[in-house]
Amino acid sequence: MIAGPLLLLIIPLAMAGIVYILLRWASLSALLAIGTALALGVAVVALPLDQPVRFWGDRQIAMGEPVTFFGRELVLEQADRVAMAFMFFTAAGLFILAWRVAPHS
Repeated sequence: MIAGPLLLLIIPLAMAGIVYILLRWASLSALLAIGTALALGVAVVALPLDQPVRFWGDRQIAMGEPVTFFGRELVLEQADRVAMAFMFFTAAGLFILAWRVAPHS
């Protein structure tokens, strides 16, 4: 079983590295960043906290499961979902603006 808060930390960090490698192709890197932020925002809103969801084969994601990360316990609760979704959707919007407004060299 995969803990949801761990995914909300690992996926953006992994995608940041991938996008950095792909910066030569601005459109591809922007679309990957936008897609990742939107997917995580939708996952935070749509996935239930109280029961695990089957994701890929036998793998399950439990969004409400606590995880210890560097000695701190991370738990995604109902009140945190709105704030996390707002941050991910805002990041996606900023990525869209940066992609379309920034000058391309």
